[in-house]
Amino acid sequence: MDNKLDHDRILLGNPWIFRNSWLVLKPWDRESDIRNLDFDNVPISIQLWGLPNHCKTKMMDESPGALLGKVEAVEFYEYPGKNKIIKIKVAINIHNPIQTRIHLGNPTDGTTWIDY
Repeated sequence: MDNKLDHDRILLGNPWIFRNSWLVLKPWDRESDIRNLDFDNVPISIQLWGLPNHCKTKMMDESPGALLGKVEAVEFYEYPGKNKIIKIKVAINIHNPIQTRIHLGNPTDGTTWIDY
């Protein structure tokens, strides 16, 4: 690909869905052995819904993401008049089913279902 902006945009948008299947793209050059590239794990962004206020910290929000895969980043978005939205970038294995929610908490503070 000749255009660096297009190249970066496509790789940053990875993974792509094409005809309801994963399309995983990786940077490659002629010096690289394609057998050494990891096409099984891809970064996705998930949003956490239903977190109690005391759980809306960076350290706490890494733990639900770690149940899916390797946490790469945690970001908070706060909109005027709305609750805080947490997004986690997680490298997941594309061969495993994606969970839609988890049961999170402890006996002291209580437990709740967290939707992804």
